[in-house]
Amino acid sequence: MSLITLSDFGEYKFLTANINTAKDLDPHIDEAEEFDLKPVLGEQLYIDFRDNVALPQYQTLLLGGQYTYKGNTYEFKGAKAVLVYYTYVRLLVNNGVTSTPSGFTKKILENSERPDNEQLSSMVNQAKSGARHHENQMLLYLERMASAYPLFKCSLQTNPGTVKINSIG
Repeated sequence: MSLITLSDFGEYKFLTANINTAKDLDPHIDEAEEFDLKPVLGEQLYIDFRDNVALPQYQTLLLGGQYTYKGNTYEFKGAKAVLVYYTYVRLLVNNGVTSTPSGFTKKILENSERPDNEQLSSMVNQAKSGARHHENQMLLYLERMASAYPLFKCSLQTNPGTVKINSIG
């Protein structure tokens, strides 16, 4: 079972409700979880998170929220926002490309026009930027609240606006 569904996109990115979720969305969600979220959380935390997502600490990790660290209040959007943005990137890159018996094809539309490569590249870069932002905020949360997430083994060094991962162990 995926950590996000089509209904989770509404807060961050528009996707038509007519999308074929099984064919056109779910595979991208699965890839975002496996290739984008899992390496950031680490395998042990990712598996425990996925298998026990109903636990209060994992609901916070998924949905985000406000938290206090060293007397200051911070907020983050959670793993859901990270997954929405990374999934959106994957959707943009595979926009309209379909596998057919005679190879991969791209559908030509009669009454509309697909974005050109420059527009598409800009959209992909913007979505990647959003994904990295939400990922960095989630990583800061995990580092600051390490006692609630003992399976998180990532060491972070922060500079204003950036996160560097020194090691994952």
